[in-house]
This record gives sequence, C-alpha cells and structure tokens, in this order.
Amino acid sequence: MPAAKRQVITAVREHAVSLRCVCGLMQLGRSSYYYEVQPDHDGALRQWLRQRASQRRGYTPEADKQRPRGRGRAALEIRQA
Repeated sequence: MPAAKRQVITAVREHAVSLRCVCGLMQLGRSSYYYEVQPDHDGALRQWLRQRASQRRGYTPEADKQRPRGRGRAALEIRQA
C-alpha cells in the first residue's frame, strides 16, 4: 500500500473511526494496512534469470536438435498402427 493511503487511514482513525470502516470506504483490505514490505534477497538471481531468458528467446537450430523426438500425436499414431 502506498504511504499516502496509509497516512490517510491513520489520520481518519484519529477521529475514532474503525479501521474496518476506513478500509471499506477506501476499498482496501485490512491486511494491506498492516503489510510490511520485505527486503528483496533474490535480486541477483532475478537479474541472472532475466539475462538468461533474454538470450534464449525464439527458435534456434541447437534447441531443435536437443528436442526429444517420438512424442506427441505422431508417435501415438505410429504405436497404434
């Protein structure tokens, strides 16, 4: 939840309005008021995965050679014949 919304809720609550009522008016879940952002410990891993994904997009002849053969409908038709 953005800090501005949290400040609005805190300001309205000072006037003896319940958290349930205020969150209902703002169409927010009460749990979002209590939510605390967790630190991102996987930033380096996420960056590495994005880099790998950007390198491996689309068709490559090497990937086609590594694809398992004999699967799918054609293999099923051969077995049934």
